Parts: sequence; structure tokens; C-alpha cells
Amino acid sequence: MYPYLGLSHPAGRTIYDVLCKAPATRIDSGKWWRARRPEGAIALNLSDLLPPDAGKVQSEGRFNHFGQRVFYLASSPVGAALEILDVRKAELTAWVQLFHVSGNQRVMDLRRDNLMDNQLPMVLVGLLSDFLDELRPSAYSWWKPEYFVPRFIADCAREQRYEGILFGGMQHQGDNLVVFQSDGSHIKAEGSPRLRRLTAREVLRESVQYRFDENDLDEFFNYDREAEEADPRNADWEYLLWRIRLRERDLRMRFFRDEEEAKDRAAGNSKWEYLPAAGDKDWEDRLRRIHGQTWGLRRRDSSTQLELWPRSTVRIPIDELQLEEWDSDDLPF
Repeated sequence: MYPYLGLSHPAGRTIYDVLCKAPATRIDSGKWWRARRPEGAIALNLSDLLPPDAGKVQSEGRFNHFGQRVFYLASSPVGAALEILDVRKAELTAWVQLFHVSGNQRVMDLRRDNLMDNQLPMVLVGLLSDFLDELRPSAYSWWKPEYFVPRFIADCAREQRYEGILFGGMQHQGDNLVVFQSDGSHIKAEGSPRLRRLTAREVLRESVQYRFDENDLDEFFNYDREAEEADPRNADWEYLLWRIRLRERDLRMRFFRDEEEAKDRAAGNSKWEYLPAAGDKDWEDRLRRIHGQTWGLRRRDSSTQLELWPRSTVRIPIDELQLEEWDSDDLPF
């Protein structure tokens, strides 16, 4: 029933001992959501989003082995959608269904704040919260070693008679809940599935990739909020993604050693021409909000290539400075 043998390793035993002290939470009310991607023009029914059929073999997941019956939920409809969509590819539409969990379920609470409140060792708080957030298996492989630790944790929770695990969202800033099911009688649906299209504001506010607060969003968008909420296409999502890609690591990147560059500049041998703040001040302000620091432009050896670089009075304490290379024709000024 507990396939992994992690308890035979000292690290596994330590994790198990800490999990025995992990806080428990009772869930007997509240709203939870589940989401699924659209399947063409087919309208999904309630049966498509209900807890899995006990008579069918279940696929593996973060907290369940192949064949184990569990039910994954999120604390908001936006969060449920973000967990299954790739917003970087402008996937914004999902079917969402509201559920109520009853029965006074006793679940293991692995949310970061709760772990810290219980004064567990910080290294293990990081393992049980932040580390889990980084474990993302490849979507193109059946081999998922990133799930070894979460599934070991789930095995420990089952062995300690927990009925589920409450943990921080992987793709959104709310909570996720995985329920270890028996017959699913304590999970009740309300209404029918609804097709939900996320607004740009919802994605930027709720996604763990962006984390904008409302004040930043109000300044980020320069048009009427009601129009934005009424039709997300008003947000010009493709252009938004183009600008937000400044934070993404899928751009062409260059790495330039900060120490070497500092020496070159001090000796007057710098190959970089540092340009004054150029163009659209509003655009620069948005860059500053995205990155949390001031950005400038520089050009190398009269090249047509321009680079954004963090222009800060505070020295960045890292060995290499990450720079993002843009063609001058692509810059928005």
C-alpha cells in the first residue's frame, strides 16, 4: 500500500518524523473548484469533473501513485484554471466546477505559513513548501522522478490516517487540496460546469509567475477597468505577454561577468556604450515595476543590438549578471 521505501534512508526518516509534527486542519465547509481544459467545441458535463470513478484505473499525480484514487481541488476558480492552463501560450479558457467538501476531513497542512507557525526546522519548512513548488516534471515524459518526494509525503500522510493534504498552489497564490478518497460521498458538486475565460488582470494578480498587486495592475493597465473585465481581449493579451516576457527565461539570454565589466569600465576599456534613458517614460516605469529596479539600455561596439540591463546603485551580489538581448527594431520606442 505504501510503495516507496524512503523510511529506510536517514533523510526519509527525518522527513517522516517532521511530518508527524506537521499541523492538521479540519475541512468541513468552504468552496473548492476543479477545472479541465476545453475539448474543442464539446460542452463538458458534471460527470466530466466529478471525483474519479473507483472502477477505473487512475493516472499518477503529484500526491498519488498510479492507480490511487484522489481528487485535486483549488481554493478559487481562477486558481483551478491556472493549475491546468499554460498562460504563457495564451491559454485562458477552462471549464470550472464548484464543489463542497464535508465530513470534517482531517488533512495534513503543508502550507508554508502554517509550517512556520509550528516552529518546524526551517530547512524542512523549505523542503515541504518551497521545494515542492519547484518540482515540476516534464510534460513530455512518463518518467517523473520529481514526484518521488511528494508521493513519499502522501504515503506518510496516509499511514498517519490523514484524509488529504492542504498545500500552496503550484501555479496560483491560493491553496490546493488533494483528498484521499474512499467513496467520494463527502464531496458534493454545486451547479454545473461553467466555461470561464480568465482576464489578464486575474492572471497577473493570481499567477505565481507574475504576482502583481492591485496598485501595480491599476498602473499597468491604462484603460477603463470595466471594459477590461467585460472583455479580456481588450487587454491585448499577446502584447501583454510580449512585455511580461522580460521575466521569462525562454528568451535569448546573454551572461556577462559583472567583475570583468567593472574592471573594463574603470580602465576605460568597456566595449559597451551605455545609453541614456530613452523613449517612453511610462514604459520604463512599467519595467521598473516588473523587475523591482531601474533598467537602462546599452549597445555593444555600435551594434544594431540593444540590451536591457539593470542600472542600480546597489551592486548585485551575484557572479554573473543576466542580460536579455533584444533587437532594436523590437523595442517599444
